[in-house]
Amino acid sequence: MTTILPVAPHRLPGLGHLPYLAWDQVGFYSSLLDLGPVVRIYFGPMEALLLTDPALIHQVLVTEADKFTKGRIFRKTRPFFGNGVATSDGEFHLRQRRLMSPAFHQQRLAGYGEVMRAEVERMTKGWRSGQRIAWEKAMYAVTPHIIGKTLFHSDLGEQAAAEIHRSLPLVLQGAVTRSLNPLPWMPAWTSRRYDVAGRRLDAIIDRILSSYADDDTDRGDLLSMLLNARHDDTGKGMSRQQARDEIMTLLVAGTETAAVSLSWLFLELSQHPEVESQLHTELDTELAGHPITFADLPRLPYLRRVVDETLRLHNPVPMSMRAAQAEVQLGPALARPGTEVVYSPLALHRDPRHHPRPLEFDPDRWARPPAAGTYLPFGGGRHRCIGERFAIAEMMIATATIAAGWRLRLAPGSRVRSAAYTTHHPVSLPMILERR
Repeated sequence: MTTILPVAPHRLPGLGHLPYLAWDQVGFYSSLLDLGPVVRIYFGPMEALLLTDPALIHQVLVTEADKFTKGRIFRKTRPFFGNGVATSDGEFHLRQRRLMSPAFHQQRLAGYGEVMRAEVERMTKGWRSGQRIAWEKAMYAVTPHIIGKTLFHSDLGEQAAAEIHRSLPLVLQGAVTRSLNPLPWMPAWTSRRYDVAGRRLDAIIDRILSSYADDDTDRGDLLSMLLNARHDDTGKGMSRQQARDEIMTLLVAGTETAAVSLSWLFLELSQHPEVESQLHTELDTELAGHPITFADLPRLPYLRRVVDETLRLHNPVPMSMRAAQAEVQLGPALARPGTEVVYSPLALHRDPRHHPRPLEFDPDRWARPPAAGTYLPFGGGRHRCIGERFAIAEMMIATATIAAGWRLRLAPGSRVRSAAYTTHHPVSLPMILERR
């Protein structure tokens, strides 16, 4: 280090700061914002540098990204998620990204919008005014169907969607636990629980791949593009294992994070009737009772602000990591090769220096965009989420479709708790449906 860097308080022998991260990850990272632009934290015995300055985060993600690789958490999760576009690095990552990019172009998104709306309408068809539902479970139920029918042209079915809801959080938890665990072992029953969940997800992915077996027809979806693509140098196509890895990546990104974000969004609407009323006015005026389409999205600026504010206050990703592969000066710190670097999008989004009244849900703050680098819901640089536009469209279309006909109210006596070990999500959201 080129200077003495502050160490996060309450470090425990052997465990470092892991107990505090397990208890309140968001609170832990947020509590360190005033200690300096770089703070030393410990995952067990492993030291990492936490960046709290947006300029330093931008340096790692963009201007000097070539000096960094995906961090330990990505390396250690590859046995679970494979070498998909979210976990891969270097030239291989760029090649996979190029193969996948056409599936997220504007023309494709227009067609996806129809599927998104239809799946949400199918979910709401059986609703009754006054009915109580577990809102977070409803969101976990609908998002796998959207991903299946848009990117894989596959009807996953209710059983498969329920299995994704059950197993995906366990697989995420197992992956993160193993990547940050300072001990070389885990209790056998815990390890077995995670492995069984992983096998259940693999069975669903195998079913999707089997439906494409010996069929080189371009169905116009992402999976067709991947399976039919040929590398220029060898003329060979993608292996079944690589296709599996990309499907797993999309299931994680397209179901877990989307479900979590939509869960938070409707909780905030239920707690802020003035925001809900303004949103209803925009939807009623601009859509005039017609079902929303992808072409309508630019005419709904307030809806977009609601989405952006949800992703600011309740970003699903509590932290991300990179590892230095060359010597890099990061403000007061000299990161040597192998140094793990950490940043928390959620803590950054709640930093009062960049976002006044950070814990207040205020879509109107987006009338004037925040300073560059202070809002990173989809990461940045070469690893910026490839499905960003898909995710924004999904949230806007789902919100508009539901809010056009329904209000949701938090069930009386309910106390909302959040957890942020793998994703920042509400533990339980019992909601009462009210027909508009």
